[in-house]
Amino acid sequence: EERKKEDKDEGNNEQATKEEPQNELEDNHNKESPEEKEEDEEKDDVHLALELMETAWSILDKYVNDSGTSSNETIPCQEWATSQLPRILLGIGDVLGALTRHADAADAYSRAIPFREAALQGLDKGKDLNTDHLKKRRQLVEANVLVAEAILACPENKDV
Repeated sequence: EERKKEDKDEGNNEQATKEEPQNELEDNHNKESPEEKEEDEEKDDVHLALELMETAWSILDKYVNDSGTSSNETIPCQEWATSQLPRILLGIGDVLGALTRHADAADAYSRAIPFREAALQGLDKGKDLNTDHLKKRRQLVEANVLVAEAILACPENKDV
């Protein structure tokens, strides 16, 4: 019986050793509340989303710019890729705004405006107004409004 008791005590000591933190960082990490851990994970997710959106932007931008310099051959998905550039920039601006980086958000939104203007100018001027024309006009106005909102969200009396 004493031997069983000793074995049991040794088992408890091993478990206690395993539960002790390996270093101070791990100990501090364990002290975080579940809400803090969730908030940190959410921030990491937002930064990852921003990084992925910037990567998507650079891939599409390179595709559109490289295909424009080629000979007269038609590039698959050229029109689609060109239409996605401002959409991605607006998404990047939204994420930057959520990170309270309003000046960067305004920059991203303003970079989308030339693409929106080009899409609007690409429509035939001689044709009657149609829903596609109105949609492109609305998208241009929305981009301008987003720039204004981001600028207004910047801190006062601070150079951004």
